[in-house]
Amino acid sequence: MSYNTPLLSNHLNDIGYTPTFFGFGMVIVSICYASSFKVVRFLTTYMSKRGVLFVGLLMQSSGVLITGTDGLSNWYNPGFFVVVGLIIFGFATAMVTIPVMPEILDAIEEEKQAEDLNEKSLHENLAGYFVVCQ
Repeated sequence: MSYNTPLLSNHLNDIGYTPTFFGFGMVIVSICYASSFKVVRFLTTYMSKRGVLFVGLLMQSSGVLITGTDGLSNWYNPGFFVVVGLIIFGFATAMVTIPVMPEILDAIEEEKQAEDLNEKSLHENLAGYFVVCQ
């Protein structure tokens, strides 16, 4: 979500939205992200983690597309579509970030059985993942 924030704030400012609207938009994304934990956990029991990641990436792309094209299209109420795009983006971000760590650990376990891994490089890679997600 942090990679989208600077671009989105400039975009919404350029097309005339107030900083208050942008702030509420970020709150909506965060609420959708936090409220979808149980849904993502339920989805990962019925789908593979990679499938949930793929669906989440598709939803993130569609949410960004809906949010980003509101200034170009002649919709009746473009602010409504910005909010819908941000809601989709919030739910999709949870679908992308929640199953990633178990998928990484599962892949490492499979690889660890095949060959012995260097523990230091494992910790550096996982630490790098958390830095990138911030």
